[in-house]
Amino acid sequence: MRIYKITTRHSQLVDVSTPHLSADLSGVGNQQTTILPINYSEIIQGTWTIILNNAYYLAGYIGNTSSPANGDEIHYKVYIAKGTHTIILGYREYTDAGILEVYLDDTLLDTIDMYNSDTSNILTVHRIENVNVTSDGLKTLKLKINGKNADSSNYIVRLMYIALMRTA
Repeated sequence: MRIYKITTRHSQLVDVSTPHLSADLSGVGNQQTTILPINYSEIIQGTWTIILNNAYYLAGYIGNTSSPANGDEIHYKVYIAKGTHTIILGYREYTDAGILEVYLDDTLLDTIDMYNSDTSNILTVHRIENVNVTSDGLKTLKLKINGKNADSSNYIVRLMYIALMRTA
């Protein structure tokens, strides 16, 4: 895949797929990126499957529903430009949900308890604001289950979408 940037010098496209100068790469990245959970880059632990269901946003979700366990982990690669970002996760709360840790590379950003005693499978949108990215580049968004609510019956995650928005 080729990545291009329009430069102010000479109003030309510069191929930054394999940049020769760090200035060629500076500022490359989207103002908003939506990641469909099925587009993961790597499963570290667990059996993550795609569940199709028209009752869900985007007609389904990805989850570790077939054999959920503490420590299940999935990664997403995303190119992020330097700046301040908000990460938004859309998921379903339920009586059997786990606690999810969200990392950018190796930095823990937030911990989300996905449990809810309501059995109607509630759609929830969670925002992680003021995520500071210090350099342009390919980053790894890591999602790892770490425990469960005392009232939860399992460690399940039902993830429908991930969005990243550059805010500054």
